[in-house]
Amino acid sequence: MILAPVLNGQSIDDAVRYSQTNAGGTALSMGMGGATGAIGGDFSSAVINPAGLAVYQRSEFGGSMSIFNNSTSSNFYGSGQDDRKYNLNIQNLHLVLNYPGVDRLKNRGWKGSTFAIGYNKTSNLSERWTYKGFNNQSSIAEAIAGSASGIEPGQLSAPDQYVAINAFLIDPKADTSAGTLYYTLYGPAGGGITQRGTFESRGRVGETTISYAANHSNRLYLGAGLSIRRVVFESDYTYTERDEADSIASFNSLKYTINQNDRATAIAFRGGAIYRVNDMLRLGASALIPLDYTVNSDFTYTMDTDLSIGQYYSEFPGTFKYKLRLPSRFTLSAAFILGKNGIVSIDYETVNYSKNRLVDDSGIFDNTNDAIRNRLNSTGNLRIGGEARFDDLYLRGGFQWLGNPYSNANINQAMQLYSLGGGYRVSWFYFDLAYVYARQLKNYFPYNPNLAQVSPAELTLNRHQVIFSIGTRF
Repeated sequence: MILAPVLNGQSIDDAVRYSQTNAGGTALSMGMGGATGAIGGDFSSAVINPAGLAVYQRSEFGGSMSIFNNSTSSNFYGSGQDDRKYNLNIQNLHLVLNYPGVDRLKNRGWKGSTFAIGYNKTSNLSERWTYKGFNNQSSIAEAIAGSASGIEPGQLSAPDQYVAINAFLIDPKADTSAGTLYYTLYGPAGGGITQRGTFESRGRVGETTISYAANHSNRLYLGAGLSIRRVVFESDYTYTERDEADSIASFNSLKYTINQNDRATAIAFRGGAIYRVNDMLRLGASALIPLDYTVNSDFTYTMDTDLSIGQYYSEFPGTFKYKLRLPSRFTLSAAFILGKNGIVSIDYETVNYSKNRLVDDSGIFDNTNDAIRNRLNSTGNLRIGGEARFDDLYLRGGFQWLGNPYSNANINQAMQLYSLGGGYRVSWFYFDLAYVYARQLKNYFPYNPNLAQVSPAELTLNRHQVIFSIGTRF
């Protein structure tokens, strides 16, 4: 019936998803809350502060695995739902080669260098959640009709508008000076329906890094690295409305689905320095400067309706290629060395999410980029960690606070992570274990509340991760 000229499914949420990453790393680093920016001597330095690689005194080969569990509870119009998702991942794999200086016993000068190559996962994008409740206020049909008003039927470009009008959920009502108005002739205007949504995603953000660092006088450590960053993301969202009470003569049910498959690649540069003030204090600083992601996105929007006039199906598949420009990150670090007894460390990272940009020569993302500037903000990520040493045994703990990228407090994607860990280390071998618990509260609106009155689904996401690392030094 209608051919939409352009499909623009990319949104502000995609920009946040691919830019809100945590430190990741080995079980040692994650057991300390990722707060290793001024410590060094661990492969996690490659993705936090590459200067820390210069602290190595020997070469190393190692890797890490992780077990991930996402459990979610929701509250929607007083009704609760629970859901969960598991997966097993390769967290990192690395080779570190240390090259001692010609005369490493001299007091001053370059005392050695370190080269490192490896892979590290910085974000796990897997989750699953479900909400369900009885809404006596509105329907998604009203929100779609409101968003389409003022646009001629042949010019509808948003995917939800396209599938809705072809499945007879909305219809053009009248031509006015402001353009065509729409209404829901057969849909459940005014609510009185059971709404249910399920979202499931799979994917990761990972980096393959090549880094180099050098040690000057055991006082100043400098490092730099090049990372090839890769995003793999797949998601399925299913939303339904049903007249379970059989109180609406024209409407029985609708099913609306969104399937998205993204692949993205970018190059990032990272550099940093660590200065050993004395035997008890080290200070660090680092910066991450990413280049544009090249994103290839495949998507399909569908809608099934069961109305009094019949059953209808509409589909809108598509492929889109664009660039995503991510913001730079800057980190300041401090580590307090308690002799051979342990370490206390703190990192503070700043990132301005409003600097995200979706880039296309046609200007199709102008409205999205305006929303990014207005709805996202600059925030900080705090990481605090400690380690206690008992001969060859180590006990660790840490905390991370990832700030909310959104300026509106009602859309809160701040996250708190708590970690515990331990390890066994001798001169040639190590084994580390860490447990990380992350908690995130966020509100999800099934559709735009400015177009149709709807309460949010209140989601509580609990993420449990166990990481174990093993390696050898030579």
